[in-house]
Amino acid sequence: MVSPERPLRSWRLIEIHQSGVQPLIVSPIKADERIVNYIRGLNYLDDRLSFLLSPLSMPVLGENLDDSLAPSQRQVVATIAHHLQAATHWNVLPIVQLLGSDLVSKQRVALSLAEGFDISLYRIRVELLPTHGSDLETLIRIWQREMQLFPVALYLDGQAMDGNNSTNSSAIALQVFLDNVHGLFFLDVQDQSWPLDQPTISFEVAKPTSVEQLQVWKQVFGTSFSDNATQLSSQFNLNLADIQQIAASVQAEMAQISLPEEKGRGNQHR
Repeated sequence: MVSPERPLRSWRLIEIHQSGVQPLIVSPIKADERIVNYIRGLNYLDDRLSFLLSPLSMPVLGENLDDSLAPSQRQVVATIAHHLQAATHWNVLPIVQLLGSDLVSKQRVALSLAEGFDISLYRIRVELLPTHGSDLETLIRIWQREMQLFPVALYLDGQAMDGNNSTNSSAIALQVFLDNVHGLFFLDVQDQSWPLDQPTISFEVAKPTSVEQLQVWKQVFGTSFSDNATQLSSQFNLNLADIQQIAASVQAEMAQISLPEEKGRGNQHR
């Protein structure tokens, strides 16, 4: 019952403190703190993952997350969701590989999918995966357990990795991790050069089209600045978050400029 291969120890539900030549049957046994708190009704991510993972969350530009995506990007979300729903009868879900250089848009796509499936999404940089065998094995066990305790998915940020070098330690650690953990994973990479052994579906996540960018510029500046909107959309290739941020800064500056003028007119009336 308490051998390393049995569920109590393989799932890290208990810890056995065996010292020296002390027999196993008389060694102190301690229940894992994460499991104790779960039984008490406190469900949170294991503390041992906090230095590796962080919740993936981003400001919402409208009433919901879909408002933060352009129509072409929402179509990518719908296509990925269709593939994932069709794969639910598989033993292993395919890894969703998000291609392209627009990190913000890819994260918003992944967040929209996680929200649609009603699961929490956490992010880890691939280069931070432990490369030492025992540390990686512990991470695998803990993450397997977390997926059983509450709905969670993982966003693997591989932007800093060289996909052409599959023999470096981080790439090997990623392969081992994905070989041993089954669930919903988003892999963020620049291009489709990662040689994964697991079932994978790949999607290009691009910035909004030029027409979509123009429409957003017109929405944020209004019809009175349509010429400015046309000029901006032709000169810059931005995602929705960048456009909204620039527009907010410009509008704030315009409000500061108009404020002294309004005060001046008020003094003249006196």
